[in-house]
Amino acid sequence: MKYVDPDGEWVHLVIGAVVGGVVNWIAHGAEFTWEGLGYFGIGAVAGAVGGIAGQAVAGAVGAAGFAGGALTGGAAGFSGGFVTGAGNAWIGGASFGDGLVSGLQAGAIGGLTGGIIGGVAGGINAVKHGGDFWTGDGATFDVYDIERTSNRIKTGEGMEYSQEYAEYKSGKWFKEHEKHVNKLYSDGSIPPGYTKDGDIVYNTDMLPVRGSAVYKSSQRATDVYLYKAAFTSKEQLYFTMGHEYLHAAYFATGLRCTKTHRANIRHWEYHQALDWNWRVDYYGGRYFDYEKFYNPKYHYNTVGFYTLMFRPWL
Repeated sequence: MKYVDPDGEWVHLVIGAVVGGVVNWIAHGAEFTWEGLGYFGIGAVAGAVGGIAGQAVAGAVGAAGFAGGALTGGAAGFSGGFVTGAGNAWIGGASFGDGLVSGLQAGAIGGLTGGIIGGVAGGINAVKHGGDFWTGDGATFDVYDIERTSNRIKTGEGMEYSQEYAEYKSGKWFKEHEKHVNKLYSDGSIPPGYTKDGDIVYNTDMLPVRGSAVYKSSQRATDVYLYKAAFTSKEQLYFTMGHEYLHAAYFATGLRCTKTHRANIRHWEYHQALDWNWRVDYYGGRYFDYEKFYNPKYHYNTVGFYTLMFRPWL
């Protein structure tokens, strides 16, 4: 009934450990000795610990906006810096107390650097999507793909564009994922800055869209908007709703809407299209455009999403 890829949750930790180990080993002479192996080990542990700490903080506070990005980057920088500073000092013969001091000093530098870099990156990403630089509140992410032959849209057979219908289908298809959605709008409402021409909704870049996900930093949840263009068929509604609910699920883990975020959503879309043999070329093209940004750490299975072999309304 479902397609499941290996989730690869451990891959990012291995990569972080290898990179951290090699960097620390090179920084201390790149010697093929027991001491050199020790420096590699310290760097490897620091890289893995930094990744774990950053992910944990991102999941707890969110990573959108300067504040969330700074906390995430600061946590990763401090933890990795502390392990590196203390471990290197002990390998060099320092006492336990002196090693702790070195760890705290390196952690402070790493935390400050990581906090600034993470904060600026998070703030810029939020602003690019119409959100607040500091909190990320209001950052909006859309589903495109509309052929504009007119400004009127006909709903699919047996469907209606209404709040009641959307809520009913949400409960039938994505009940377990509604916990990440603050509010679902399917009543003609549009986010601030968006415009309408007949039945077609345009985002702030004047691109026609089927749906939008608006991150709400204060509630750590997401508002989802579905427009009439999402209701041209049950398949289209399922894909649009799933796309936006995946945004909400990834935001809940602290993943910013980076290219990795989008690539992993498109990964789900492509595999669902394959299972249903529906618009495979279109969704395949979307995914392959972003395939190089795909990260198995964020496979859709990790947030409880799967693909269905059969349409749930049959």
